[in-house]
Amino acid sequence: MAPYPPDPRTAGAWPMTDIVLEKQEQAKLDRALKGQGYNLRPLFELRRSLVARLGPEAGFAAWLDVAPEGVFPAGSGLAAMPLAGMAQAAHAQTLIAPAGRPIEAHPPKVIGPGNHRVLHNTGRAVYTGRLDGAVVRGASGAILAGGQLVYDAEGDEIARTDDAIDLDPAIVTRAPAGATAHAVTAADAPSIPEAFSLLGWSTGHFGHWMLEYLPRFALALAHGANPRVLLVDDFMPDSHYQALKMLAPDGAELHVVPRFSALKVDRLEVVSTLNYAVLAPQSDAVTNDQLAVDPALLSAAVTEMAVRMDRVLGPVTGGPDKVYLSRRAFGRRALVNADEIEDIARAAGFAIVQPETLGFAEQVRLMRGARVMVGPEGSSMMLGMFCRPGTTGILLNHEHTEGLATMSAALEHYGLAATVITGPQDGDDTRFAHNVSYRIDPALFTRVLDEVLAGARD
Repeated sequence: MAPYPPDPRTAGAWPMTDIVLEKQEQAKLDRALKGQGYNLRPLFELRRSLVARLGPEAGFAAWLDVAPEGVFPAGSGLAAMPLAGMAQAAHAQTLIAPAGRPIEAHPPKVIGPGNHRVLHNTGRAVYTGRLDGAVVRGASGAILAGGQLVYDAEGDEIARTDDAIDLDPAIVTRAPAGATAHAVTAADAPSIPEAFSLLGWSTGHFGHWMLEYLPRFALALAHGANPRVLLVDDFMPDSHYQALKMLAPDGAELHVVPRFSALKVDRLEVVSTLNYAVLAPQSDAVTNDQLAVDPALLSAAVTEMAVRMDRVLGPVTGGPDKVYLSRRAFGRRALVNADEIEDIARAAGFAIVQPETLGFAEQVRLMRGARVMVGPEGSSMMLGMFCRPGTTGILLNHEHTEGLATMSAALEHYGLAATVITGPQDGDDTRFAHNVSYRIDPALFTRVLDEVLAGARD
């Protein structure tokens, strides 16, 4: 991620206001300033706290004072305006998938305990459209257009998922669609004639990029979109830009928007997400049914991406046919005996790869050549969408397996056979059950691996 300006407290410019922060507010600010750059979420949690305590105008002004200088652009204002769903605000729409579709996402084959089941949801409308006279902001999914704050939410999606949309940089107060919200305004901002927006809060996270942004962009392209300018955030990993360049039409330009900075666009092209993308879930109260994506629609996006990637890569030869996607040691959702499991895979002839060390083209080339793909659950396993039909995937996971159906159902629809091996959790994550760490039984892993490899040879 691109660095923020230096911590002003070390440059003799602190404090910048007379406001006294409460203990938990000071803790949020300290978390935001920790390390080499500022952490997005605590910074906007601090804004939320100040707004709740002081009111929208005074709270926002206080936040601008205590936030490090240069983090948010000078001249930012605040205005109350209607919060409109993007489907109602956008015009010149091309329908990709109608609303009201019944969604069933069936779980993969699971070896071991789990709470997997069929997920049920109702599909939202998926479409491309245009907003005229729009103002966008880096790292934000909100758009100002026609005197409204436009957000990709329909009906009760915000309330039903208990989503904290006021953690979006451009939204200062949370409100249901159709109500009034307070939005950050820009007195002066550069302007461009036209662009296609791929901006948002989560664009720097690989899992969100793979599941929310690339599929909808691919579907837009498949339904006639031909953007010449793509708006992208400045804090994404290089692989995200590389992915867009591989998918985009010839001659398309990436226009990088600095984090939190405003940009006026005369004609802004947009595409809705395949499902409501929860910005900041507050707990496990958001059900996996609510998050389930239409497997057929996601599979169609995967097919479109694969076709475009193959045009760029050409024939794929010479790579490993057995790939283990290693997951770096994280504090959450960690495979605690990863070294032991990787040693077993290595002995079985698997190439052990950390995908983040490769460029995006190399990641896709690796997946296109694999016959068997194995790895712990995590965002890197979403690279499985670039495997060829007929590939076998083995996913390692804890026993909270309910949420796996969305991706596995789409991959199986596409032609990838997925099997999940589960193991008991190791430690607790009291907020989100899916973040617990776990261990996999080496003997069970060896047996399943032998069976899969024997089947692949037949």
